Amino acid sequence: MNPATTLDPEAVTPRPSAERLAERIEQVAEDREDSSKRLHLEIDDLKRRIDAMTVLQTAHEVKLTRMDSTPVDADKIKFSGRIIAAVVAIVLGPIATNFATTYGLRSDVRDILTTMDKRDQIDVLNRKLSDQQTEAITKAVDVIDKRQQLQAIQIQELKEMVLKQGVK
Repeated sequence: MNPATTLDPEAVTPRPSAERLAERIEQVAEDREDSSKRLHLEIDDLKRRIDAMTVLQTAHEVKLTRMDSTPVDADKIKFSGRIIAAVVAIVLGPIATNFATTYGLRSDVRDILTTMDKRDQIDVLNRKLSDQQTEAITKAVDVIDKRQQLQAIQIQELKEMVLKQGVK
């Protein structure tokens, strides 16, 4: 016998059978269900995060509204000349002392202010990043939905193929 003309039975792909197709359809359906469950878990997590952020934003808005709605009526406050002179002397004395003793610390304060400005910029960038991530997740959810639709179409095609083979 010529070794080139003999076929190894293990090397030949077995013919598709209805049982194999049914197994494959079940496997694809299980994969689709698993990915759908993961997707729904991710969506639920995102919804919880959004709800928490909304609650925090509402709380901050309420605090700001309360602060804005309680004005101070400075017209009713009256002081005599002596009290004003005493307050000015009391305030200016420590201020002058403080200015003299902390003159060298001013550069440190500037550094701290610069650091705080950088933190504010980082917060803004983090918010932008969060928005971009939310957008990316939304796009990913759309892609997964399209994949699920494609899988459903493929499953339907496999079912039709199985039915056609069963009729023959």
